[in-house]
Amino acid sequence: MKNNPNKIVKLFIQCLKNKDKSHHSPNFKGNEKKYLNKILKSHALIFYYFWKKYIMWIIKSGIIFSIFSIAIGAFGAHALANIIADKIEVFKTAVQYQIFHALSLILIGIIAKTFSVDLNIVAYLIICGIILFSGSLYMISIYKLSYLGMITPIGGTLFIIGWSLLLFRLSSL
Repeated sequence: MKNNPNKIVKLFIQCLKNKDKSHHSPNFKGNEKKYLNKILKSHALIFYYFWKKYIMWIIKSGIIFSIFSIAIGAFGAHALANIIADKIEVFKTAVQYQIFHALSLILIGIIAKTFSVDLNIVAYLIICGIILFSGSLYMISIYKLSYLGMITPIGGTLFIIGWSLLLFRLSSL
């Protein structure tokens, strides 16, 4: 019998479904074993490449938010100084929280990559927190939209949930 892909796939699925802890697996013979090894190696490489690219979005997002934080802070300090004069502390708080959490995104991406743990939900929570918390504070300080102050605690809550979820995910390592 030559390489029969259907039989190999069935045997492979049987191995995966084997919930028995006795470490028994179907008998793979010569060509079937080589073919299965090729499949596993190619899938491992694909998974590694995908995982490597998949985590990079968190690090890149942190870098982008860092760039925006520096740019917004500089623009606010110089070009918007007269407009935000009465709300300068609110503006500074927005910039500080944005830069701290942007740097934390970079760190979260590094942790996810180093320990091979899925921290995507943590990253989404931090990003939404940055947008809602810092974004609402920017709007309050620049456009004087004080009613957006109701959104700021939602962003803060997302930060807290994100950090708590990070602690939970890391405690299982």
